[in-house]
Formats: sequence, C-alpha cells, structure tokens
Amino acid sequence: MKTIYKNRLPHLAPIGASFFVTFRLADSLPQHVVAEMKQVMEAKEKQLRTQFPADWFPRLHRERKRMFAKFEHQLEDRPYGECYLKNPAAANLVAKKLQEYDGQYYNLCAYCIRNGVKISFQFQANYFGVSQLSFEANSRAI
Repeated sequence: MKTIYKNRLPHLAPIGASFFVTFRLADSLPQHVVAEMKQVMEAKEKQLRTQFPADWFPRLHRERKRMFAKFEHQLEDRPYGECYLKNPAAANLVAKKLQEYDGQYYNLCAYCIRNGVKISFQFQANYFGVSQLSFEANSRAI
C-alpha cells in the first residue's frame, strides 16, 4: 500500500485496487448550481453533525453520493458551457493523455469522454505516486 500525504491528510492507494474517477470541466455546470450544491451540502453536514454526532460522516458520505448522482445527469442531459470535450480533437487530446500513462503509473481499464471524463484504472505496483502524476498532468496544458 502506498500512502501519500497531501494537505496533511493521508491518501491511500492500495496496489492493485480499482479506482473510478470522474471529473468535469469548470464551466460544465452553471456557477449558481455549483454554489447551490455547496450550500446544500454544508447545511446537510451541519444537520448530521448535530443529529448524529457518533456517525455523521458515513451519513454525509451517502448524501454526497445522492447529490453527485442528481447533478451528474445534468452534465449529459443539459449540457452547459463551451462543451469543449464534444469537439473530437479535444476529446482525442484527453484520451491520448490518459493512454500516455497507461502501463507506466496505472493500468487503464476503461474511460468515457463526453461532457465530462470517467476513468477506471488500477495503480501499477511501481508507480511514483499520485502527487508526481498530478504534478506532471498539471505541468502540461491539456
């Protein structure tokens, strides 16, 4: 197991474990929707901490999953913003970047590029760590 500390929190990466990551472009949801989601989750966390002090965190985790499912559909059903990933050249650039590290840092199982990106992968036993991968990805403009 690889443990990486970032922002004083441990990030565990069990070798061979499968991960599913999804992300979207910054303009793919209207800012008022993002602000609403944040406000709703902050209120829910406060409520759960008060009502269930012993086990508020697992309950909050379930609420986050529900919230994600609710708004994930908006990415596909009601596209917003520039929708750069609908441009085949832009989507191809992201796909090539994902494939570039396949076999080096991780084993890429599957990916889907639409108005957001969904990736399924497993870390390699000899990978350099999430912080290194993040640094390299951020240092090259996609």
